[in-house]
Amino acid sequence: MNHSTKSYYSNPMADHNIGDIRQQIACSMIGRTVSLIINASVVKKGVVAGVLVDSGSTKVIVNGSHYDLSQVLTSSPAGLAA
Repeated sequence: MNHSTKSYYSNPMADHNIGDIRQQIACSMIGRTVSLIINASVVKKGVVAGVLVDSGSTKVIVNGSHYDLSQVLTSSPAGLAA
């Protein structure tokens, strides 16, 4: 008799929508200092003041402007250089 053992990996994040995960990540950045890539030659730094969800796209609010999460290069506790 041949018994095969199958094991399955259950990913706890699989039950969540990727948009919800992005919102959680963005919310965890509130109060943190971030470096943001603006274009190929410009990087800005600032503290995340809030989160905005616009048409399903999650953005962080830094210095009054909205930035996509893909623009965040680094994140560190406020008061430390990002």
